[in-house]
Amino acid sequence: MIKRFLAAIMACLFLMGGAVAVIAEEAPEASPAETRAIERNPYLDIALSCLEEGNPILRQYNALTGADIQPMLKTGMPYYFGGQDYSRLLTVGSVWETSRYGMKGHKYVYGFDCVGFVRYIQTQMGDELIPSLSEMILKRTGAYKDYVLTEVAELTAPFSLAWNSDSVMIAANRRLKKPKKYPSVEEERETYAKVAELLEVGDLFTANHGGRHVMMYIGTLRQYGYTAEAAGEMADYLDYPLFINCVWNPDYVPRMEAYIAENGLKALPNKGGVCITIVGPRYSDAPHKIDDTERVKRPKDFYYFDLEGYHLSVLDLSAATSYVWWRTPADKRGNAQN
Repeated sequence: MIKRFLAAIMACLFLMGGAVAVIAEEAPEASPAETRAIERNPYLDIALSCLEEGNPILRQYNALTGADIQPMLKTGMPYYFGGQDYSRLLTVGSVWETSRYGMKGHKYVYGFDCVGFVRYIQTQMGDELIPSLSEMILKRTGAYKDYVLTEVAELTAPFSLAWNSDSVMIAANRRLKKPKKYPSVEEERETYAKVAELLEVGDLFTANHGGRHVMMYIGTLRQYGYTAEAAGEMADYLDYPLFINCVWNPDYVPRMEAYIAENGLKALPNKGGVCITIVGPRYSDAPHKIDDTERVKRPKDFYYFDLEGYHLSVLDLSAATSYVWWRTPADKRGNAQN
């Protein structure tokens, strides 16, 4: 009897173990991006406050973290060529050089340029300020070589088309030749999901794509609570890295026209400002485009996805001739010393 009883127990345990094994095999394994929601971060508090009223990323950030970050300006902080003097913010000034952002001698509302925006965040944080964009991209030796996220650069290097160069610099004293064959869409998605996992909020991306530009990493759509259903036409891009930057953006023109009229200012509307950009999707995959009519040579059309009515702009890495992923060391960050 005892033997039969023990045998029955062993059989039950075997069956239960088998059942558990089957359940474990069938249960989908959650990725880090699925289980790690965005957390409150001082870099995000500062950066997202420069977005416009009603921005969905800012809304999601407040909802998920319990923060109550309000926009500094309901239009969002505008782009101003050479805007790095923070004492002049929202005053009216004349730009000293003609560019896609304005005409020399004409007046615009003073805001940030791309470097000014990043340095503004770093100034508020007490961080060491980034060097010039040319130094970030080209001078990656000496003290600067430790700032470069080589692992991330190597993951993304195959996507660079290098239209005016035969190779792309990915780390100090090292070059990677332009690939003969580009990855599939599935391989790209897997790679950019890995990039997002390697990046930290506050990391920077500097690229030369018809002009040098810098932006700050803020997370992914999935980390801001978006599902495939909620993301709509962005359902396939939930794990691609998102960046905040101050750049050309046609949506700012009508907003700044209203701001200028409301405040009785004598100025032309700014042609860009602080906005969110997704890095990785091909321009050919973006369902919407606004033509760049400001430049004859090397026009940079505005490609975007519609995220709940927000125009989320795209930066296709295959259009970049050189780029660098950048992280300021912990001992160079002011908040690390508090």
